Amino acid sequence: MAMAVLVSATPATADWYSGGTLHGASGKEWKVAPAQNRLATAADFVAKVVKPTSMDDLREKSEELQICISEAVADPSGDGQEVSAIAAACVILMGYVR
Repeated sequence: MAMAVLVSATPATADWYSGGTLHGASGKEWKVAPAQNRLATAADFVAKVVKPTSMDDLREKSEELQICISEAVADPSGDGQEVSAIAAACVILMGYVR
C-alpha cells in the first residue's frame, strides 16, 4: 500500500513574506489579522523603503516593523489609525529612512 506524501507548493522559507493584505487596513483590522499576514505586510513596507542586504535582514526589519505597528495600535485609540501611516512613522523612528 502506497503512503501519501504532502508536498508544499512553495518552499517554507518563502512563505513568510508572501500574502500581505493589510496595506490599507485600520489598526483594528491589523490587531485581528493573522500574524503571517501582519509580517508579510510589514515586509512589503520594508522592501519599499529599505534596501535589505539579505533575506535575513529583510526578515529582521519586517519583524521589528510588525512589532512597532502592533504596539502603536495596541489600545482602543489605535483602532481607527491607518496602518500605512503608522508604518511610515515607525520606519522613520527606527532609522530605516534618513
